[in-house]
Amino acid sequence: MKLNISHKVYQNSLLSLLIVSGTLKVFLSYYSYPFDITIQILFLITIDIFYSNVFNKKIRFNKIEVFYVFTLLIFCLIATISLVYTPSHYLGSKKLFLMLIPVIGFVYVKFIDEIDLKILYKALLYIIIPLSIWFVAFKYFLYNNAPFFDFRTDRTLFMPLRNSYLNFGYILGVLSILSIKYSKNPFLIILVCSILILALGSRGALLFLMISLFIVYFKELVLFFKNLKIKKRILRFILFSFVPFVCLLLIYYDKLKGAIEYGLIRFTSLLNASSDKSLLGRIDQYYYVIKEGFKPQGLTIGYGLGSFGLNYTHEEKLAYPHNIFLEAWYELGFFAMCLLIVLFVFPFFHLKREQVLKTLALFAFFNAMKTLSFSTDRNLFILFGILIFHKEICQKIYKSY
Repeated sequence: MKLNISHKVYQNSLLSLLIVSGTLKVFLSYYSYPFDITIQILFLITIDIFYSNVFNKKIRFNKIEVFYVFTLLIFCLIATISLVYTPSHYLGSKKLFLMLIPVIGFVYVKFIDEIDLKILYKALLYIIIPLSIWFVAFKYFLYNNAPFFDFRTDRTLFMPLRNSYLNFGYILGVLSILSIKYSKNPFLIILVCSILILALGSRGALLFLMISLFIVYFKELVLFFKNLKIKKRILRFILFSFVPFVCLLLIYYDKLKGAIEYGLIRFTSLLNASSDKSLLGRIDQYYYVIKEGFKPQGLTIGYGLGSFGLNYTHEEKLAYPHNIFLEAWYELGFFAMCLLIVLFVFPFFHLKREQVLKTLALFAFFNAMKTLSFSTDRNLFILFGILIFHKEICQKIYKSY
């Protein structure tokens, strides 16, 4: 039987793999996969961009698209120039190289013949949920004695990977949002993803997911609960299922508690914010950036790409203030921060878009305000690329320009 994969499916599959590659890399790294899956995917994407522009059809950018691409290129140019005065040429060069991933992801969306988010939804559904269960299980056994499991695992290999829970939570949030349009039972998908996010301890992802859904789907949520009527058979099913569920919960309480204990601690610590080290650390970083940012160098050229890690931690390592706008302000100057604001704020005000795309972008935006770096947050750039370049949106909007 001949396998026939269209170029559209191939392109959307590559984009989906790029989005999920950060979590997939954790799994492959543990099992000693010798290559960088992200680099391999980027290589295939680069070839496809060349093919699409040369052999397939010439890609044309309209005025609005050119504006956003030009904004991103100016930002990248400023980042490149800053290598001249950065206190660490090594960190700056490394960060500039890492920036290629989100930039290529952003631009590649334009070269896709037709964006099909259903392919992304299926890829995430069948990849990220099993990987998240695997990650939660490994994190549980990392801190709990389990002789049988130790026979099959190496804790020393998983230990460096344990902090990847943020990426898993992020992608589970994206899956939850996509399920609203592409799942017959989105409530179940959102519930499963929320439980996994809770177990992972990725509190930002869960919080921003709920906020994004509430903002975009406020009217639908009000209407849903207003007209909610539970059928008798569904009510009986819930009641009969509740008893065995409670019994299983009581029997396996200790094991279930151990599996999600870390995640629960992460969430409950927010109730006592004054002693939450993670939250206090971020506030200290924000204060540092604002204080240094209002100095002449911060208001003009910034302190150079990769400078925050060296200046704030006093160690030569990549670090970021967990907010892409503050990060750009400190390292590249006030003007560079304004460029990012144009790129990630303006689309909300003048682009008409369907609710799923709006929610995806809003969710990515909130996460960028709390964690990750503009050099590593590939999903932020990709999701905004989808928001800006999606053909169904462009056809409706650009007629007025």
